[in-house]
Amino acid sequence: MHILHVIATIDPKAGGPSESVRVMLDYAPEGYTSEVVTQDDPDASFIKDFPYPIHALGSRTSVYGYDPKLLEWLKANRDRFDGAVVNGLWGYISYATWRAFGGHKPYLVFSHGMLDPYFKKAFPLKHAKKWVYWVLAEYWVLRGAYRMLFTTEAESRLAEQTFWLHSWKGALVPFGANRPPKDGAALREAFYADYPKLRGRRFILFLGRIHRKKGCDMLIASFVKYAAADPELDLMMAGPDQQGWSADLQAIVAKAGLTDRVHWPGMLNGDVGIVLRQRGLHPAVAPGELRHRRRRGDELRAGRPAGR
Repeated sequence: MHILHVIATIDPKAGGPSESVRVMLDYAPEGYTSEVVTQDDPDASFIKDFPYPIHALGSRTSVYGYDPKLLEWLKANRDRFDGAVVNGLWGYISYATWRAFGGHKPYLVFSHGMLDPYFKKAFPLKHAKKWVYWVLAEYWVLRGAYRMLFTTEAESRLAEQTFWLHSWKGALVPFGANRPPKDGAALREAFYADYPKLRGRRFILFLGRIHRKKGCDMLIASFVKYAAADPELDLMMAGPDQQGWSADLQAIVAKAGLTDRVHWPGMLNGDVGIVLRQRGLHPAVAPGELRHRRRRGDELRAGRPAGR
């Protein structure tokens, strides 16, 4: 079978969905081949380094990503594929795939946690706006999908709480992770060359987007509260800042006099992250994140305990 993956961006900095596409392509069943279409700039380095056939249309100029060029491309190419997988919600990619594939070829929608009721509680005004788009488009996208994909039963159950008006056929997708890198020692040494203060110190590792959903503020507050009880313990906040929130968090750390013990390396290469998970005292996981199999798979890959 020949499958098309539709995703707004394959940039690793975008987080889970882009990495999920890579894993699905790496472990595609025998006899399955895939291509990817994105709205990325075709000259981006991560597009040139992508190891699978990819079509970067360069048409994403807003958060929603509206561009009729994507719909035109999908209609022109749909007959080359046996089906499509839409990676993510709340963007033009899902609407365009529904319009192009609906009634012609089956398509699946991978929610990637984007129907978590957290957003409903944390951003009620934004949720009210989403209700309008839900009724006009997203509800019909999911209703027409062959399957709506989730990674755990908890994620599937919670998705039903976000909008009372919903209709989809859900399915659970078992999700794993690659083996730990063989050159772990070299990767670790390269990291310590950049961050020599961490060599030999115990640390808590947060590895993910610096995002309000991830509970970064709660982790910072907890570390500030208990730091004096363990002066040999550091905290590493590793990940891209998509909301410009790091400055506020760093101000909290500075006020507590802990600037030298909280480290902000930015986004790390995936293999470096796994190596640091092995070295870290314990992974710091936001409340609710362990209901995603991807997160648990990463911890198991690093040989760390993976709670529920």
